Amino acid sequence: MKLAVLLALLFGAVSVAYVSETDIFMQKRAGEEIVQTHHLQRVDSWTTTKAGQPWRNFQWLSTVVFHGLSTLADDYKAVSVFRGLVVFLCLLLVNWCLVSASRDDYVATLLIAAFDPVFYVVCSRRFQVRPEMLVFLVTALNAALWLREGRAQAKALTGLALLVVAANLHAGVFPLALFTQLVFLWAAHAEGGLSTRAATAWSLAAPLAFLCTPFGTDTLAPLLTLARNTSYLPSANEDMWPLRARHFDFSYAGLSFWVWVPLTAATLATAARAARSRRDRLLTLAAAAMTAGVFLRQRLIVFQMLSLVPLLPATARLATRRTRQLVAAAFCAAGALFAIHVQHPNIRAFGLGVDRRFFPVRSAEFVRSEKPAPALTNNMLFGPYLIDRLREYPVALDQREDLYVHDFYPEFVAAQETPARFKEFLARHRLNVAIEKYPGVRATGLGERQFKFPIAEWALVFMDQASVVYLRRVAANEAIIRKWEYRLLFNSTVGDAEVDRERLLAERRHCVENDPENPRCAPAPGQER
Repeated sequence: MKLAVLLALLFGAVSVAYVSETDIFMQKRAGEEIVQTHHLQRVDSWTTTKAGQPWRNFQWLSTVVFHGLSTLADDYKAVSVFRGLVVFLCLLLVNWCLVSASRDDYVATLLIAAFDPVFYVVCSRRFQVRPEMLVFLVTALNAALWLREGRAQAKALTGLALLVVAANLHAGVFPLALFTQLVFLWAAHAEGGLSTRAATAWSLAAPLAFLCTPFGTDTLAPLLTLARNTSYLPSANEDMWPLRARHFDFSYAGLSFWVWVPLTAATLATAARAARSRRDRLLTLAAAAMTAGVFLRQRLIVFQMLSLVPLLPATARLATRRTRQLVAAAFCAAGALFAIHVQHPNIRAFGLGVDRRFFPVRSAEFVRSEKPAPALTNNMLFGPYLIDRLREYPVALDQREDLYVHDFYPEFVAAQETPARFKEFLARHRLNVAIEKYPGVRATGLGERQFKFPIAEWALVFMDQASVVYLRRVAANEAIIRKWEYRLLFNSTVGDAEVDRERLLAERRHCVENDPENPRCAPAPGQER
């Protein structure tokens, strides 16, 4: 249908934006190493704190895809385009499912017009270039094939092959693909397409696809770790939180919840009322189970929305023709407005390449050129970027939960409690360079420096839009500190009488030269003259 393709193209086009995904850089490097060495990662080699510890790249196939993607254009420009392609394919597959489930062009057209904007708004935060989205594409393709006419045995075999692909793309999301396959197997049994013996046999075979990876059963341990730990840093993973009342605000995220929860509740209630067969009841129960799971872990919201798709035609048929038209128009208009809000430049800026507001682009270049004494400590969110862009300095911490969650991360959190503990932490790991997230909205927000990096022991030598660079005052760093240290420009404790105007102007010039787009190169209060 033309409308299905048109809406998919529209939302795909508005999703082409600067790269804001954090893990893509680390995944790209992992894929590059696999292609170059023909071996999969089984131990960590990217950190100073966990080097040599077991770590298995259980999303290895996705990392190879992302490496290939990064070779198409410099500065990750191809990743920006690929995000738009992912959104296009997601909506196209969802629309294919709606058409196949509806078996009525008029109902399908109304559902596509109403559901696509809502689907986009609700899931926009998860439309990222991540292995999970590749698994979603495979799962949506499997659902679309099950919803079309054809022999159930052939669909079961195709679904099994797709499960093998999903397990290698991201073993952590494999259970969702498996759940979808099992639901459709027993739905086919309820319709008489599969005997009880065949449905049981295919159901027993489906989990075995999980073992069809290079790691086999070795993947189970890290997956259990991820299942037990929803997130070890909730402030950095808001989409991993259980849904709570406080999430219903009028931010771009809160608006999606205002749309998603009523839509899901209405669909499930109406589907339960409309269910006339064992198949319909099974699909409704499966969607309800997926919804309950998403209330606990919002990262799965895209899969939950897919679980509603087979129910929508039945719910639409309960309404009058006029009511369906009004509902479709209302959802389409509301969805378009929310989409504009979600895509506000302050959330996701349109463009190609790496978003310099989020990543330490120039800070990494500075460290690479000046070569201060190792080792490096870093903000956790910067870890994946630095793993790829600053390979000479292994990171202290990144976002691999299965590697850090048991021991290192609790140690890192405890070190933040007092200056003495943080000093001891830095000394224990012999850390001489720090690339940290900028801690405030104004230059005077660097008060954290006195806690974590006191001026007597550390020097602030660089700043870009997202980050700051500190060097420990050791002999190997003296020349760099002497050349680049900011003593006045970002030090609000310096009195006006103590300001060396010539040095202040020199520091300001350095700041502008290093990052002309950095709005923080203005002087601190009291130093404007």
